[in-house]
Amino acid sequence: MEPIMIGREDGQNHIDNMTQQLMFVVNDEERPKEKMRLVCDTIQKELTELFPRFRCLDVMITENTDSEFFGTRIYPFFNDSNKIDGVLFNPETVLQPFDKFYLEIDDKLFDPMIGLCALDITNIIVEEVNNYTGVKPIEEFINQLNYFVYEKDDTFDQSSYDKCKALFEFVMFETMRYNNSIFCKEFGGYVTNGVEDALLQIQKAIPEMDTKVGDFKCLLLQWYLNIYRSLDKDRSTIIMLKKSVSYSTSKLFKRKLSLVISNIEGAFWNFVDTYATESTKPGFFTKIKLDGLKSIEDDLYEYKMRIRNIETQNDALLLMRQINSRMGILDAYLMENDDLSDKERKRWESVFDKYSKLREDLSEKSVYIRKMYGLFVDYNALQQMSQNNTTMNTYY
Repeated sequence: MEPIMIGREDGQNHIDNMTQQLMFVVNDEERPKEKMRLVCDTIQKELTELFPRFRCLDVMITENTDSEFFGTRIYPFFNDSNKIDGVLFNPETVLQPFDKFYLEIDDKLFDPMIGLCALDITNIIVEEVNNYTGVKPIEEFINQLNYFVYEKDDTFDQSSYDKCKALFEFVMFETMRYNNSIFCKEFGGYVTNGVEDALLQIQKAIPEMDTKVGDFKCLLLQWYLNIYRSLDKDRSTIIMLKKSVSYSTSKLFKRKLSLVISNIEGAFWNFVDTYATESTKPGFFTKIKLDGLKSIEDDLYEYKMRIRNIETQNDALLLMRQINSRMGILDAYLMENDDLSDKERKRWESVFDKYSKLREDLSEKSVYIRKMYGLFVDYNALQQMSQNNTTMNTYY
């Protein structure tokens, strides 16, 4: 399936209809729910007409007052939910484009401070959907998956994947977003007229919108490949995902992540039941020790993300202690086990070196002494200035 040729005469009516509905959202600050539902239904209908082989199931406009701007979010699906299994585990499977999708729109796009017109927003929506048509999105993701599996000298384990397909889907959706969304990838190569100017306008109003994600776009996939075999044994994954729910206002993001958490919790408690039975068998606690080391390896990608976003000195000190603790465990394991195979020793030495690099990156990170919000006044200093009849200075 080739991407639709945006700008054809037979598609212009659908673009005009979407633009007309979006004018209401741009021009009316009150935005009653009934009218907003009509706008979303119209966009859904017109997108299905524009992309007849990539059916839009639903459109939502999400209120976003104090969370990170996400622009739009698209989650694509196959009609046959088992088709992804064939793509992953059957080399004879021919790649097919996605059949349907959900679309979510961040209402910050309608903010007067950004100043986009209805046609700008229509063009952005059409460009976003067009980027998910054809086989390229799924092909690029599968290539990334194969690359990281090969880099680990490993195979993709189907039984571990089956434990929580919802987590794999979530990772796939978010990685595809970094690959394909105009709000994540670098500027250029747009099919729709006016998109680049609109994006520059958004970036001017929202400087934190970073379209140069680089290697970060695959970080979630790398994390998944390090934890998916043991996610039913390690409750820390559930704790981290629960914290992540609050990171975004996106309803699609929250909905999918909540489903993932529910599935993993079910798998975890199944493991707990098995643990009670298996704990009497020989060699069980040796396996637990190795699982603990595996969780240390899994933490690498979480810590890499935390260093990227760390702000305060206290947070940095806490993370440094956690890194040092894990390095101490790894060092003791390598020192105390002379009979490790060359492959195992090389593996854990590599993990130790990666933690050493994280520690170096953290030590070079600029942080604040404490989080600072708003205006701070030192009243003692003001009183002293008043008593001494001194002039006003600026205090930080």
